[in-house]
Amino acid sequence: MPDIRFVIFDMDQVLYDYDHQVRLRLLEELTGRPATEIDAAVWGGPHEAAAEAGSPDTAEGYLAQYARLLGYPIDFDTWADIRRQMMRARPLVLAHVRRLKERADLALLTNNGMMLKAALPVCAPETIEIFGEKHTFPPNSKPGNQIRWSIVASVLNTDTSLKKAPLSKTMRQTCPVRRRLV
Repeated sequence: MPDIRFVIFDMDQVLYDYDHQVRLRLLEELTGRPATEIDAAVWGGPHEAAAEAGSPDTAEGYLAQYARLLGYPIDFDTWADIRRQMMRARPLVLAHVRRLKERADLALLTNNGMMLKAALPVCAPETIEIFGEKHTFPPNSKPGNQIRWSIVASVLNTDTSLKKAPLSKTMRQTCPVRRRLV
């Protein structure tokens, strides 16, 4: 078995279950607006994809945009509590990750925006415990740009055994440093 020295984990649907319908129900109760309208207004347009690409690049900017799209004033604590309620930790997976941490360097890489980064202590406290500061969220970029997976690129750039590993087409397209190494 190869000696694993570095592992990257995604958050949603890997470390945590994620139920968008719970979020919609809670937002409907909060605002009085139908869940289908909320879904279309907040997640139906380009705004969430832009946030996943790093725009807006602050939690405050994201929250202002979110409140505008929602048509309802929402504060950080309410947003974080709703996000927390829609997530469920996967205890067995987290236990495996904790054990793996004893043998390998770990990082969290997610396409979630800056708002969730600010809310991690509320929504996903286990990630703070396990990964500390080794978490990467979308960089500042223009809406629609793919995430550059900078943490992956830096690891691939320094680990010679990984430089020879085959890459998927997606990884070649989104990891410019690795492309130059191939």
